Amino acid sequence: MKRLLRFAADVAPGERRAVALAFACNFLVLGSFYILRPVRDTVATVIGVNHLQTLFTATFVGTLIASPIYAALASRVKLSRLLPGVFWFWLLNVLLFAALFRLAPGNSWISGSYWVWFSVTNLFMTSVFWSLMVDLFSPMQATRLFALIAAGGELGAIAGPLLTRGLVRSVGLDGLLFAAALGLALVIVLLGIATDAGAIFLGGSPQLLLLRESLFTGAFGSAPVVTAGILPWTALKAWARSTK
Repeated sequence: MKRLLRFAADVAPGERRAVALAFACNFLVLGSFYILRPVRDTVATVIGVNHLQTLFTATFVGTLIASPIYAALASRVKLSRLLPGVFWFWLLNVLLFAALFRLAPGNSWISGSYWVWFSVTNLFMTSVFWSLMVDLFSPMQATRLFALIAAGGELGAIAGPLLTRGLVRSVGLDGLLFAAALGLALVIVLLGIATDAGAIFLGGSPQLLLLRESLFTGAFGSAPVVTAGILPWTALKAWARSTK
């Protein structure tokens, strides 16, 4: 792993643990995401094309509700607690939908609920991860390390669909959701390792034990709050397109 880090990017010795954890987390986040997304596309066939406009509207409303809640939490709760809590919430949601799909596989209400849930979560999942990265790595570190961390996500985006294709016939939709839940559980475990002694994705340098402010967050506030402010506009744009 050390040789790989040295080969892929200019990673200082005190940053190796931090970058390895970030790389692995991004791999698992994107891998889980690309398992969950095909499930959404599949349940759309159960719902029917005639109801897609209703689902887009419900997604827009859901985003308007979720964004201020997330912004309020981000402004009051430490990032080291908020991020594991968000992933725990998503994990429990995925397990609930897996159980519901197993009990009532053709239910249109469950399918519609999952479609809206994932469409809202879709706006948060990757942005939550990068909000953490922006808060924890300085601008100088970002220029050296973010490409390598992003590569972990790219590999996850490849592994997720391949795993979905290989498993869907044998385990079904509920089995795919359990696989995604496993990925989210591993993310939580890695976050727990990284937050040991009150540090998140930090290397061995003592000065890194404090959260860093990037140029962006210093000018506009914390990255999670900014993210929550941008997401409703993204949802509005998607909803406007769906009405054409």
